[in-house]
Parts: sequence; structure tokens; C-alpha cells
Amino acid sequence: MMNDRIIQALNTASAQYGTPFYLFDEVQLKLDYEQLRNYLPSSVSLYYSMKANPNPTVIQHLLKWGAQLEIASIGEFQRAIELGANVASIVFTGPGKTAEDIEICLRKGIGIINVEHLEELAVVEQVAAQLDLVASITLRLNLSLDSTGSRMAAGGGASPFGIDEECIEEAVSIINECNHLKLVGIHTHQGTQNFSIEYYEQATERMLYWYRKLQQVYQFQLTTLGLGGGYGVPAFIEDEPFSIEMYEQMLRQKLNEHADLEIPNVFIESGRYIVSRMGYFVSSVLYAKQSKDKNYLIIDGGTNQRAGLGRTFKKPLPLVKISADGQMEGSGEQPNSTSYTVVGPLCTPMDVMQSGVDFAKVNQGDLIVFSNSGAYGLTYANVHFLSHRLPPELLLTQDDTLRDISLISPLREESILR
Repeated sequence: MMNDRIIQALNTASAQYGTPFYLFDEVQLKLDYEQLRNYLPSSVSLYYSMKANPNPTVIQHLLKWGAQLEIASIGEFQRAIELGANVASIVFTGPGKTAEDIEICLRKGIGIINVEHLEELAVVEQVAAQLDLVASITLRLNLSLDSTGSRMAAGGGASPFGIDEECIEEAVSIINECNHLKLVGIHTHQGTQNFSIEYYEQATERMLYWYRKLQQVYQFQLTTLGLGGGYGVPAFIEDEPFSIEMYEQMLRQKLNEHADLEIPNVFIESGRYIVSRMGYFVSSVLYAKQSKDKNYLIIDGGTNQRAGLGRTFKKPLPLVKISADGQMEGSGEQPNSTSYTVVGPLCTPMDVMQSGVDFAKVNQGDLIVFSNSGAYGLTYANVHFLSHRLPPELLLTQDDTLRDISLISPLREESILR
């Protein structure tokens, strides 16, 4: 539940900036980053996946605290450089890298290109040959493991991501015929929002098996093992926290069991787990409407600004209502409440934020707060649909001041409308 500091900041931001808006809590960001960093073995590097939240201020804080960066586009690469990231440590992941993307990254001295399929090997080889250099690559592996524990699976079965285990030997043959590729390691990322320690144990063991085989059987001088991420963040009322303590114990044990490999660079990547809990998406109630046997709350922020996870996964989000007098009510907390479907202002029946939200009393102007909104928020949404004003992104600093750190400038009304 939100504390008094956050509630006061939300009320202040609402009065100063209007709604909707995003609020990012610097204290929570630092807490979640340092908790993950401190639980990991000191020999394991922590990478931040920029796609989770590419806000420059957020990234600057994480770089200052010691994070490395994983990118998934040339635009993210440009932003990373502008923010002073160590280019030689950046990892470039993604299934659709163009030859131009690869050329730019190699010219700038990127650390690793994470190759996702066999055809990409030929493209990287060709570009590196044209530049007369050797490209350091890792192979992203699509492990043949059950990934159903991930709410958004990116591997395990047929997938555009990664090289199937059955194709690894073919990849080895291709690399051995290339003069401008240097295989430095392997990487995997099978999906996100996974709460299963058992899955991570199986994936880690499988990756260590392939690292050993590539190094000892195929005689590659490997240095890098990327174990992915995707750790679950409680997003729905029924969710239990992911045990980072148990993960750390498992990871430390597995690395100790394979200590003879002497892997110089083991890393995990995380996006949502680091930034999700710092964020709040806040809207105001415009109307409470009854239509036949259903009740609707129409709010001023929609799926064009915050993806409706409750609608996507058909599970209840822990929404909170803050009334004008500062009283806070969580969904389902009060008896004799009314069940609402929360919808945004868009002229489409798809603009459903959450169904089955229970509040005792709702008034126009009440704030509706979506927690866990620090990841995959504004830049993940269809922000230009219907040309609504974009919500500002606000930072609540450690000294409790509010800063507008908006990545995308809000749409402004033209003078003709004034």
C-alpha cells in the first residue's frame, strides 16, 4: 500500500500538473536496483534493459549506481551514448537488426552483438569484413525448456528469438568458416514475469552445459555467459513476490558447481524488476456511468497512455482511489461496494483499463492510481491514437521535490483553440 509520502506527492502533482500523469519515485528505484545488485554474487554483472523504461533521467541514475546497458534498437544505442554509457560494455539484442544497425554499432565499438538466428551470422560477418574488423558476438539460445511460467514467453518453443538448441552445431560450423566473427559467449532470455525458481535453475544448468561444450568440445575461447532475466514483479492482486533470495542461492550454487569453467563475465539483465515498482500512473474520474446491468468509471487516462494489463491478462489489478479529502480506498477493501469496469476516454470499445474494480463510493475528480507503472508505460503505449495530450513523467526525488522529466513532450493545444 502507498505510504503518506507518495499520497502527498500524488495530490501535489495532480494539483500542479493535472491528470493523467506518471510519477516515478527515485527512492523506490534506488531501493529496487540496489536490492537486486546486492543479492547477486559480486562476480555477476547487472545489465539494465533499456526498453523497460528509456527515460534519460532513469537511465542516468542507473548508470551512476553502476548498471550496464542492454539495448534492443539503434535508437536506444544512440541514447546510451548520449548519456555517457561505456560503449564497450553494451550488449545489442533483438531479432531484427539491420546491416546498417550492425555497422553503426561496430563502428562505435559496441561490446557484444547478441546474434538471434543463423542468417544474422552472415550479415554480421559481411559488415565486419567491410569494416576490416572482428565482431565480438554471443549466441542467444532458445532453450528447449517449458516457458509457460512466463506470462510473456520468448522461448521454449517456436520463437523469433534466439537460436534453437538443435541449430547450435550448425551455428558453430558457420562461425568456424567466418574470418570476422569472434564467439565470446552465449546468452538466453526466455520470457518475462516468471516467478519460478525451478525454471531459472533448469535454464542456468542448461546454459552452463552449453558453455562447457562450446569451450571444451568446440574449443572456443569463451568469456561471457548471459543468463537473461524476466524476474516476476507482483502486478495482480493474487501475485506472490519473486524470491530474489532463493534465486541468488540457486545461482551461487550453480556457479560454484561449475567453478572450473572460470567464466570471466557472467551477467543477468533486468528491466521490469528494477523500474516497475517505482512508477504510478494516475488518472481522474470523469464520469461514473450505469448502463443496463453494468457500471463504468470513465477516467481521463487510457490505454493509449498505459497498457491495460488487467484487461490483457484477465486478472484484477490492485487499483487505489484517492478522494478529494485525501481518503484512500483500495479496490475491494470496503463492504457494500459497487463493481466497475474502468475505461479510458478513447472513442473505441478497446479502451478498457480494468474490469471488476470494487469501490464503495466514487466522485468526479477522484484519483485512480495504477501502481507498478514504472515499466512498459508511456513508450509502450499507442500514444498518438486520437491525439490526446500526453501525460507528463514526473520524478519524486529523494528530497521529496517534483521534477518534470518527460521523455516525450506533451501535445500542446494550438493557439487557434485558445
